Amino acid sequence: MNTDSAAQKPPLAESPWFWLALFAGMALFALVVIQGKYTRRQGRFDQRYVDKLEAQQHAAHQRQELATQAEQSGGAAVVVGPAEADDANESEKEGVRMNEARARTSLISLMVVAGVVVSLAVVMLVLRRTS
Repeated sequence: MNTDSAAQKPPLAESPWFWLALFAGMALFALVVIQGKYTRRQGRFDQRYVDKLEAQQHAAHQRQELATQAEQSGGAAVVVGPAEADDANESEKEGVRMNEARARTSLISLMVVAGVVVSLAVVMLVLRRTS
């Protein structure tokens, strides 16, 4: 009777590798489902930031034009705000593009890690079941 119970395999649900594979698989599935929504959301945030920078740049140009017109007409020139807003805004826009790329890369790397964990758990589960 001991040989029958020793030869009998434990149920699959008792294996920690089964649960690791199950939860990692669900995490991978959730990442794949969420990726599109996350990318669109991040894109909206980045676009709002770029729009804000462009509005600031436009305001700086208007202030500069008013100062130039005032100097040409002989009045006092009062410039409020930075006159070199173009260079700063361009570098900030580049930073936004880099942040968007980093966000996509981090999401993809999470998917890769989850896929590796699922694969490892499935291999360990198969090895345990066959031995």
